[in-house]
Amino acid sequence: MWGDFDNDGHLDLFVVHGLNPGKTNAVHHNNGDGSFTGVRSGSPANDAGAASTFCTWADYDEDGFLDLFVARSVFVQFTNLLYRNNGNSNHWLKVRLTGTVSNRQAIGAKVRVKATIRGKTFWQLREISSGPAFSQTPLTAHFGLGDATTVETLRIEWPSGLVQEFHNVPANQSQTVVERPRLQIGVSGGRSEVFLRGGRGLRYQIEVSTNLTIWSSTGAFTVTNLNGLVQIPDVYAAG
Repeated sequence: MWGDFDNDGHLDLFVVHGLNPGKTNAVHHNNGDGSFTGVRSGSPANDAGAASTFCTWADYDEDGFLDLFVARSVFVQFTNLLYRNNGNSNHWLKVRLTGTVSNRQAIGAKVRVKATIRGKTFWQLREISSGPAFSQTPLTAHFGLGDATTVETLRIEWPSGLVQEFHNVPANQSQTVVERPRLQIGVSGGRSEVFLRGGRGLRYQIEVSTNLTIWSSTGAFTVTNLNGLVQIPDVYAAG
């Protein structure tokens, strides 16, 4: 299972050795140059890995550092293992998505951040997923930021095709991003129609303009349909 346990901006790897007798689980630290170094000291590197079958990284105490849970075989009476990450001085960012046009959990979304860490500017990518078989992962994108105190660009690519970007996002926070609604234009009976597709139960304020300078409200609309679609009167339909 991949996870940036030291928040240096590079994904590390934890490997369980299953039912292999005499094997210990393996921790591989990402050096940031395409190579990895095996961690030989401390836990969980030196703990017996007998019957370790699945694992997942998750920040259960919400301190910004990924903790580790290791599940052990149900066929033999072994105790599961939970490791709390003591952390360090590196910074971090966690992003939770709420889909409105896309599925509510935003599964399939791609979250990217660009930051300058120790003088090097690069992108990181996380995909929102329930995880591999038997290893459920949190639906939160976790990013280690090293010495960066600000994310230059936070980019969300939603399953619906919508893209949202945020700039100069402060580090060391958990941020929830709600997918923005989508306006659709159609023609019926020779007249244009405007539709809003958004989140069910959410309320939207719609404004219109003929010059993009002066705006007037057409009212507020609450999405009640199961498909998230609302028809909006087009006050400028004749044009």
